[in-house]
Amino acid sequence: MRRVTLIDLGAGPLPAQTPPAARFAPWLVQVYAPPQPPVLTGLAATPVVDGVLLDWTPVPLSGAVYVVGIGEAQDGPFTELAQVDVPRYLYSNADAAAKWFSVTPSVRGVPGVGATVEGAPKSIVSDEDLIELQRQIDEANRLRFEGDAKEAEDRAKEIAEKAEELDKKLREERAAREAAVAEERKRIDAIDDDEIISPVEKPQLRIDFAAVMGEREGINAQADLSEVVDEKTAYNDALDALAEYMETLTLPTRWDDPSGVTYLT
Repeated sequence: MRRVTLIDLGAGPLPAQTPPAARFAPWLVQVYAPPQPPVLTGLAATPVVDGVLLDWTPVPLSGAVYVVGIGEAQDGPFTELAQVDVPRYLYSNADAAAKWFSVTPSVRGVPGVGATVEGAPKSIVSDEDLIELQRQIDEANRLRFEGDAKEAEDRAKEIAEKAEELDKKLREERAAREAAVAEERKRIDAIDDDEIISPVEKPQLRIDFAAVMGEREGINAQADLSEVVDEKTAYNDALDALAEYMETLTLPTRWDDPSGVTYLT
């Protein structure tokens, strides 16, 4: 026979179970969406002799490419003419019929929202029209050349500023290291006043000497970048002379042995 233990819970109903509190995750998964190229604006078609000059407002994104197309209707379909990385394109054709042109920006293979415009080559009526069109072409070329030259000038200026900033940083670092070497020489000269390196002075001297020698590779690399040949040679000669001198300090104990004093020779 199995025994059963009975427990008196009272006359009332059983207590209701307390529902667990809701737990919220501290983060949400977000899918990365690459930035889309903006809508192309400012597309215009200028009639020129035997062609149409297309220009538009450049897309303010690095690596933008513009796909230029041509078609018979505003809604297309369009046949690709070229892919250019500048906000202009000269369509050359002696056909005087009007055409529809489309320009679609693309950044790293992601196409943006393009624009369309209708244009037709300039119809030559008189010599004055021809002269005026030639003037317009020359003016457009001049503006383009000036823009390219300004861009090249700005780029060259930016490179020169970065080079000057790097050179200044290298000079400051070299000056700081030279100051540290000078300070170490000053401290060694102070030791040289009594011509004795005491056991108390040796631990710090050992640390300072290791630090000076340990900076040698870095300083030589900086000197190579700055192309300071004479200063590099003088610096290495001074370190070699210092290392040779330290090797002569062995009496009665070696200069880095804190068990006794060392006489300077």
